[in-house]
Amino acid sequence: MSSAPDTSLPLASHLLSTPPSSSGTENGEMALAAHRVDAIEKHVEERLPDNHPTEVGDAEAQDKKSHAGRATTLAYKRVEEAWDDKAYKYKIVEATQSGVGDLDQYIFVARDRIDRTTQDKTTFIDIKSVILRDVLRQGCRDFRGISLTGDTPTIDLKVVFHLRSFLRCRRDTAVTTQNTLSQSHLSLFVKYVEAEFQSTDKQLCGLIERNEIIYDLLWALFEPNVKVFTTCAGTDAPSSDSKELEDEDLLICGPTVLGFCLSAKVFLEFAVDHVRDITWSPSSYDNIKLPEAQKKAIWALTQTYCCHDKNPSFKDFVQGKGRGINFLLYGPPGVGKTLTAEIIAESCKLPLYTVAAGQIGVDPVRVENFLTTTFKIAGRWKAILLIDEADVFLAQRSDNPQINALVSVFLRELEHFDGVLFLTTNRVQSFDEAMTSRIHLALKYQPLDQEARKAVWEHFLDQARTSRGSPDTAKLADELADTKLNGREIRNTVLTARSIAEYEGAVVKLSHLKNLIHAREQFQEDFHGAGAVENLKIYT
Repeated sequence: MSSAPDTSLPLASHLLSTPPSSSGTENGEMALAAHRVDAIEKHVEERLPDNHPTEVGDAEAQDKKSHAGRATTLAYKRVEEAWDDKAYKYKIVEATQSGVGDLDQYIFVARDRIDRTTQDKTTFIDIKSVILRDVLRQGCRDFRGISLTGDTPTIDLKVVFHLRSFLRCRRDTAVTTQNTLSQSHLSLFVKYVEAEFQSTDKQLCGLIERNEIIYDLLWALFEPNVKVFTTCAGTDAPSSDSKELEDEDLLICGPTVLGFCLSAKVFLEFAVDHVRDITWSPSSYDNIKLPEAQKKAIWALTQTYCCHDKNPSFKDFVQGKGRGINFLLYGPPGVGKTLTAEIIAESCKLPLYTVAAGQIGVDPVRVENFLTTTFKIAGRWKAILLIDEADVFLAQRSDNPQINALVSVFLRELEHFDGVLFLTTNRVQSFDEAMTSRIHLALKYQPLDQEARKAVWEHFLDQARTSRGSPDTAKLADELADTKLNGREIRNTVLTARSIAEYEGAVVKLSHLKNLIHAREQFQEDFHGAGAVENLKIYT
């Protein structure tokens, strides 16, 4: 590629004012650009030091003293630079005839570098004039990452684009102060820069007027290395497309996942292949054997608390107290107290965290730590908490300091529990008064009547299938409905009868059930009835 010819201009031709506007001014396309230029010029004038004439004079003196023979020709040279595979570097195309030293006579050298890969052109300005060098240093002092150190620095032409207003101001100052040398050097450089960016200005103004920009002109909007950011409206779309894991991905995944077993109260590893979504059974709520008014009350309280707003407008006098719902279920064993809590948790689709009073202990310090942890876990997991056989925490305080301490600790922790709590007990004769005031709803469970017992028999007999077949559920339930057993005793009787029938290779029959009921009645007679006195004689 051949270099451009020398552009030598007479001194008078460089006494230029602000370049004339393009033809776009007549139709208003340049209005926005002109306003922007005025603002930049005002900013440049504010940051110019008061003593710049002296600085220019000093630069001229230094130029004459230390750089004699350099920048002596009032002209600039335009050359092209291409990649030399042999030298493995960029070289000026005409370097064989005119060495680098020959270029020092010019005010500056415009060097067009042709990229060896993309063939794109990038223009660099090699500054030979000390005056021009010092002015550009001052203009670039606020540009991050731009350094013009060295005797003959180089600057990207795109950086000079943002210095045009500053350069024009310095040129006009030189004209005003009649500094001929500075005026000539700056005028030559400004004229070259304006000519280089004339087409860019016209294209940029048209785009800005329409609030548009193209990628190739992004550099013209902002100063070099400035941080630019904007905000955009979100679309709520995922950052990446979801897809099934490939076999290679599965190889690096663990086969187990950590989880908590609510029945064993321990953290365990669960096989990923066996993890399934929970299948809830809301219809089991109909199995609660309570008067309809009581069923409605317990359902309304739990549903309102768990599924809605937890009564945010109804607060205790003390912040953080009294935010939970406490139920007391009392009655004889085997009538459905524990089953009620299980069914409520199933219907509300919430986990049931069950704690037996025997797990808590009787040491006040241990009890307090245990209750604090248990209440915190239940609240965090939004679980329904069931404390079964909670007699020791409900007892009336007396002269026994240990019992008093347990009740006091339980009352204090209960005040700050934020969740649904079910307490079950078989007796209510010795309740502490402070405990009764903290119960939102107390439900009494009566012994099962004939209809309830028949329903329980049918429920468990339906599950008593053996390898030989299913029992006659309706007939057996009618036969056994009058037998005064509670729900837990009926369950144990059917379970035992099924095991015996399976061993015999038969279906569950009435004889299996009758024999087990007779054995249970014999035990009850010996334990509670007249047989108890006779049994004591065995040990005398």
